[in-house]
Amino acid sequence: MKPPETMPGLKPRIKEAFQTLNSRVQEELRIRQEMEYAKLEEGSLEIAIKLARNKPGFEREVWECMSTPLEMMNTTHRARGLPLINYPSYQRFMRLLRTNI
Repeated sequence: MKPPETMPGLKPRIKEAFQTLNSRVQEELRIRQEMEYAKLEEGSLEIAIKLARNKPGFEREVWECMSTPLEMMNTTHRARGLPLINYPSYQRFMRLLRTNI
């Protein structure tokens, strides 16, 4: 049985799409490094976990105090085409709170 024929020019278009995607990923990584996203993301999470452990029963409020300003920053980042700041969902935060040493 003969293998199916591909559309002419499909491979170059696929290669171009992957190159474009790779360029975007590399640019996002560069921006994240220059703007020190990791320090902000890790620092906010560490502080929130410490606060939540010191104030049992206020985990939701602590998470909201962490996530609200980060989401406001993400709104600005979206408008400017910048990478978004990562932070955990409330459920993930609770799992991290239980497992984090």
